[in-house]
Amino acid sequence: MIVRFSCRGHSNIRATHHKTLEVTRDPEITPRATCVVGVAADFDPLAVARLRGRVRMRMRLRQGSHRAEIVGTVSPFVGVRPSLVFRLSDQIFGNTFASGASRAASHLDRGLAAVLQDSESVLEVVIEEVGEPSIAGALSLLVLPHPRRAALAPEPAERLRAVDALAAPDPNDLVELIAELQGPAEGLPFAERKRGALLERLKTGKRLAVVVPDTDDAGLRPFVRQAVQAGIPVSPLGGVAPSLTTLWVAAFEGTDWAVEEQPQRRPQRFRRRLQGMGRSPTPCVFRRVEISAEAVCAAVLETLGDRSICLAQGWGSRDERYLRGSAGAMDAGDLARFRAADPLIVAVDGDRSDEGDVPATLLRALLEGGASVRSLSRALEAETGWPRRRAYEWVQRLADESVAGED
Repeated sequence: MIVRFSCRGHSNIRATHHKTLEVTRDPEITPRATCVVGVAADFDPLAVARLRGRVRMRMRLRQGSHRAEIVGTVSPFVGVRPSLVFRLSDQIFGNTFASGASRAASHLDRGLAAVLQDSESVLEVVIEEVGEPSIAGALSLLVLPHPRRAALAPEPAERLRAVDALAAPDPNDLVELIAELQGPAEGLPFAERKRGALLERLKTGKRLAVVVPDTDDAGLRPFVRQAVQAGIPVSPLGGVAPSLTTLWVAAFEGTDWAVEEQPQRRPQRFRRRLQGMGRSPTPCVFRRVEISAEAVCAAVLETLGDRSICLAQGWGSRDERYLRGSAGAMDAGDLARFRAADPLIVAVDGDRSDEGDVPATLLRALLEGGASVRSLSRALEAETGWPRRRAYEWVQRLADESVAGED
């Protein structure tokens, strides 16, 4: 797919930003917009949002010999927006059009940057897909009041216009929403028997938004967990409590969790609260942690060992980001991208250390021999001392895996 358009220069263009490069449809900018290299762009935002995978943007001055080229990977959460932002980093959220860019505004030839300060200068721009589209799609989550009384906010609307399909427990609820968006997305049922097909769509690179009423999450959490485990990026669009979204994205096992409402402003207090989790298998979500991401990982390692955690910040905003994995394996560069001035939401998994002692092979054989999930879960509860629900869910998971293997 190829998108062609033109833009022009502006007296306030500086092209000195070291991390981003931007082309905007806005006709005016201030000197503070140091990443902008072209204004009054006439691209079709919807057409641009349809680009996938690795793309190359070629810019050529209409009058003169100056040229420039930039390569990047289109964000799976790109929206129908009036600007194209290329980032050197791998930040895929917010107003990012493409991440992993080959250059920023400051890397442009200074001769070209000087010419672009003339409002009469015109850049001819071509953006084309290069190579295969990205394998994984993207899952967006939206919880709406039922019945819905107000139009969507701008940010969710921009993102929803760029998805390939919308899914809801009742597809009829999407008719009005699709008409409001004026986009080409199709409406699909988010029924239990259809979720496997929806997951396959995501795995083949499609962008999907699941819309559920605020009265019932309609099985959204287990679907999100499956998507995360399959490597699909997930992002909320609105209506979902930030702490709940973090828990969903963390993809921990089980259905129980604890929530810590008290702000964690000091590492020492955070460690004491982590110590309180002990050997409990129940995950805990800390709604407001005002220490650095690096300090969070250090505290978890010191008190609980190498537990699985999920760090999140800015859910639903243009600066949202999250990171999941084991506390001891978090990359220092990824942790540094969390803003120190804003609080974190932190989800910490419960203790799973004794699951390796469970005779999974024997339990699978007993299930295949006709033993019931209920009887085996009670035996597991008695043997391990696990809570009843945890034992039941563990055996049920083995049963589900056995059925999936037969299919």
